Amino acid sequence: GFAKSAHSRTLIFDIDDTLVESSRQYFEGATIFLDGFYYMPTTGIKELFTVLANDPEEKIAFMSGASRDRNLKLLSMIKLDDGRSLLDLVFDPETNTYRLDSKEDLEVIKPDAFEAKRLRTRLKGFKRSHGFLGETKKNFRALGYRGDVILFDNDKTYVAVGKEGNYVRVEDLKFAKSGQNIVAEAGGLRSIDESWKMNPQEIKVRAAFAKYRLFYALGVIRASKGKSGIDLKNYLFNLQFKVDANREIEVLIPDYAGFIVDGLRTIKTYFPEYKMEPLIKRDSGSCESLF
Repeated sequence: GFAKSAHSRTLIFDIDDTLVESSRQYFEGATIFLDGFYYMPTTGIKELFTVLANDPEEKIAFMSGASRDRNLKLLSMIKLDDGRSLLDLVFDPETNTYRLDSKEDLEVIKPDAFEAKRLRTRLKGFKRSHGFLGETKKNFRALGYRGDVILFDNDKTYVAVGKEGNYVRVEDLKFAKSGQNIVAEAGGLRSIDESWKMNPQEIKVRAAFAKYRLFYALGVIRASKGKSGIDLKNYLFNLQFKVDANREIEVLIPDYAGFIVDGLRTIKTYFPEYKMEPLIKRDSGSCESLF
């Protein structure tokens, strides 16, 4: 496992659709080309990791379903103003390794074993939400991480059984633009009727929240400061989910705009001249005044 001080916690970030957007075809905003793919770092990535790299209470790690070779190359190509790469930020001199776990490291649960774990979780007090079903898991405990851990990922099927309280879902830009309602996605629905579709204005709002998802992540990081153990897990779980009368996990819509504003305020302490493009105007009022 990785050494952790008594006053630190580990922030684990997914890579694809969280820290970067990617495509085999060139698209506007793409600045990295690697092994046949174009990549666009997410808005605020440099600013977020500058803040976190200067906070001794926070330890950064990365976890991705892509290959280790790809992850090492890609993280080395995303730089901060001081010249350090994201890969540099997760080098552990004590073990001479990187706090990076990739496809080769992730836990794969066979369907029968997964069902057994699912049943054990029900015995703890609630049924599984279909939104968490998936065979590949980012089980950070099995990978050696101890103490307080927060996993930021756009895809909750990677969340290991019993680790829902360590998870923060960040908005997925591709999904936001698809027009599918967040509640439908959370329920794992594959076919949805028109009642689950968002209107054009809602799509714009969701896309804006997706664009600034790293500001949201930083807002949650700051808001959860001082919380540890079960208090941290309860805070993160209750921020995003609730358990209904049938003991099923339901999804709540967090205060995205509020956390984005808080994240921006923190970034401005390091980058006072930073200008964020305003969130889109709504039919009733405007978010622009927030920024």
